[in-house]
Amino acid sequence: MAGALETLVERLRKTTSAAEWHLHVDPRAATLAPRLGLQVLNVVQEAASNAMRHAEARRIDIRLEWVPGQTGAAHWRLEVSDDGHGFDPAQARNRGHGLRNFEARAEELGGHSRVESKPGGGTHIILEFPT
Repeated sequence: MAGALETLVERLRKTTSAAEWHLHVDPRAATLAPRLGLQVLNVVQEAASNAMRHAEARRIDIRLEWVPGQTGAAHWRLEVSDDGHGFDPAQARNRGHGLRNFEARAEELGGHSRVESKPGGGTHIILEFPT
């Protein structure tokens, strides 16, 4: 999984020299089932593409980590954050398919997603799903 994410980020980096990319992948991601890994890659691709194309982000952070089950069940958390223009998620829900795609992918993984953003404040996408 780490290798696939590194390859994706490298490809995206070549297409946008203006963006600074940061990637952290928990070593346990090597145990992710292929169907989970594919969904993770799709979410990262879409979130990063939106950050570059719509938000004109200069920094994009991607983090995939294992969250141990302290108060609930252990799970995976994928976070994609950018420093772009941001947007109002309530208004964006009626335009395009991006937010609905994140929700649908989360459901397919048995998890949930959250998009935090505000105009002028960048965007933070969180996808949490079980193993």
